[in-house]
Amino acid sequence: MNNLHAECNVTVVKANDTVDDIKTEPTIKIVFHPNGGNGEPPVPLTKLGGVWPDKGKLNKPGYTFAGWDEVQNIQDPSKARYRPGDKLPFPVPLKELMITVYAQWIPDKPPEHVHKFSGSWITYTNPTCTKTGTQKRPCESNCGTYESQTIPATGHKFGSWTDTGVVGTHVRKCLNPGCTAQESSSHTFSAWLTNGSTTHYRSCVVCGRKETANHSMGNWSDFSSTQHRRSCSICNYYEYGSHVYGTKSGNLFYCNFCWRKKSLIEK
Repeated sequence: MNNLHAECNVTVVKANDTVDDIKTEPTIKIVFHPNGGNGEPPVPLTKLGGVWPDKGKLNKPGYTFAGWDEVQNIQDPSKARYRPGDKLPFPVPLKELMITVYAQWIPDKPPEHVHKFSGSWITYTNPTCTKTGTQKRPCESNCGTYESQTIPATGHKFGSWTDTGVVGTHVRKCLNPGCTAQESSSHTFSAWLTNGSTTHYRSCVVCGRKETANHSMGNWSDFSSTQHRRSCSICNYYEYGSHVYGTKSGNLFYCNFCWRKKSLIEK
């Protein structure tokens, strides 16, 4: 962009000059450089004792005018040497016949960014049975900010109970990949059931483990005129047998097992 400038004629009055001695010195130019701004510069100054003008019709979107300076791009525009309303430095030395000043612009503070998250969640850390995971999604403006949310721990997913082979317990293991957790518990057995004339059995209602044991038979007792019986104290299995008379006491005979008595006449 070409320099925009304003010109003014300045009459310099020396201390010993009379009215007749006063003469017009060469024209002095004050050149207002927009320095990236758009529009027209300030109205030219035409007399002594004036002040530095504002930006006039200059503007620069996203920036605020701070003043003028002979240096085009000063490090801190807020410290511009000539501010609107400051007195002009006149009269000037005759050697300064051309003055170029540059508009100084301060960047406006950008409006506060409001994040907007609406994209798909991306899993960064998968949850495990006991630890939470993490999901993130970026701000739509790609400003580098992410919204995060926690994925709950999955918890163990245990399989079926299996017999360990160790008396008294069964176990079940977590089926989730990479998890080695397992839990154990004591068997829960059903009631003993008869398994024939010599044994009975019971099963764990959880894992199916089966245990077998011999009957624990009680004493024989008289059951009928021809038989006696006894039962397993655990499964209530009954075993029957015929009376065997052999012990004699006076006129009576007794069964050797249940002590049922029988007279000599009956025998």
